[in-house]
Amino acid sequence: FQYLRAVCSQVPDPSNWLSALESTKWLQHLSVMLKAAVLVSGAVDREGRPVLVHCSDGWDRTPQIVALAKILLDPYYRTMEGFQVLVESDWLDFGHKFGDRCGHQEKVEDQNEQCPVFLQWLDAVHQLLKQFPCLFEFNEAFLVKLVQHTYSCLYGTFLGNSPCEREMHNIYKRTCSVWSLLRAGNKNFHNLLYMPGSEQVLHPVCHVRALHVWTAVYLPASSPHPLGQDDMDIYPPPGSQSQEFSGRCLDRLPKTRSMDDLLSACDSSSPLTRTSSDPNLNNHCQEVRVGLEARHTTAEGAEPHLGEGSAGAAGEAR
Repeated sequence: FQYLRAVCSQVPDPSNWLSALESTKWLQHLSVMLKAAVLVSGAVDREGRPVLVHCSDGWDRTPQIVALAKILLDPYYRTMEGFQVLVESDWLDFGHKFGDRCGHQEKVEDQNEQCPVFLQWLDAVHQLLKQFPCLFEFNEAFLVKLVQHTYSCLYGTFLGNSPCEREMHNIYKRTCSVWSLLRAGNKNFHNLLYMPGSEQVLHPVCHVRALHVWTAVYLPASSPHPLGQDDMDIYPPPGSQSQEFSGRCLDRLPKTRSMDDLLSACDSSSPLTRTSSDPNLNNHCQEVRVGLEARHTTAEGAEPHLGEGSAGAAGEAR
């Protein structure tokens, strides 16, 4: 993870970005985790067998695989309410050491205790959301906000290493829960593509080539963001009527070549110098130009005739 942070923090982007990303092994670890979860869900769904999952301690890789398998098997855990239940039961109540793994403790005896286990699991959920965008009630912003507040300490949900510690320090009464922000009624985190009622068991593609870097978390500067000051410079301030400012703004706007062609083609005084983007439009504009030239020639030939007739009429009047 530290290698991934180092690669993503390089400015400007390195020319060997893909090879540097591959050297971090982050996507490979996600692929292995997803394959393990698929193995568990397949044994339960297709073979009807019970599965025992246990790592060395039972609070890191175990909740990663089990919680992912539950999401694959049960659509309830793909809802906002079910996802909260899943995090509370498989991560918080089963004793994942959020305090040590996220570096929340003031005095850390062993720096090696810090490890982004929960973040890695959320990244795997994000990969599932990308592959099945209509089967999750929550959207990517929901997961991003959960990542942020896992480390922000603004909420007491992820403080401490166990429910016992949180009870001992009275965390539940002294702090707010992160679920008060990520509640089901918050439309900002609702997936508009969600189709409720689907009982589908998920079978994700676990190959590394099917996985993506979570840019909203690791590369937030390259993710879609509101207009910055540089983008707003082309818009005049309220009440400003400066022609110089307007001219400068118009010069910065991109020009469409095909529109220039249409304007010049319909003007009989300026011949075509470029081919229009649409041949049909080009032919039509040439026909219009020929018609205008013929009308202009007819008008010039009629002027002397009208002049002579006018002079004769004047002589007869005398």
